[in-house]
Amino acid sequence: MIEESHLALVSRYYGHDYGDLETRLLEGGRSNFNIHVMETNEVVRIPGTKAADRESEGANIAALTACKNPLPMARYLVYVVNGKNVLPIDDSRIYDGFPNGFAVMDFLEGVSLWGIIQRSKSSGSSCKSLLDYSQ
Repeated sequence: MIEESHLALVSRYYGHDYGDLETRLLEGGRSNFNIHVMETNEVVRIPGTKAADRESEGANIAALTACKNPLPMARYLVYVVNGKNVLPIDDSRIYDGFPNGFAVMDFLEGVSLWGIIQRSKSSGSSCKSLLDYSQ
């Protein structure tokens, strides 16, 4: 079940009353809550309580977003650090009250960075694969 405080953030981002949004909680998040918003086919990631270096994570996601040949993963639209979207996209919106690590991305069924890393490890070339994708 999606917590009301999480739905409040989602509805605030989209500018709708959360009763008007069709959402579902995605399974698998260990340190985050991932909510699929059906109308936009996007995932809103709300950071959990586990401590994480969200500034470093944001810098890494921004670097991946800026790649000419990005990894075959969901396209990030927003990644909030200190009230601003740190991604290299045109977004002048202020995200006051949104927690560090709040993110919005395209929803792609079954595609994740973790899956790419796991497949690369099985072939013994994880670092090379990530390097190749990031250039």
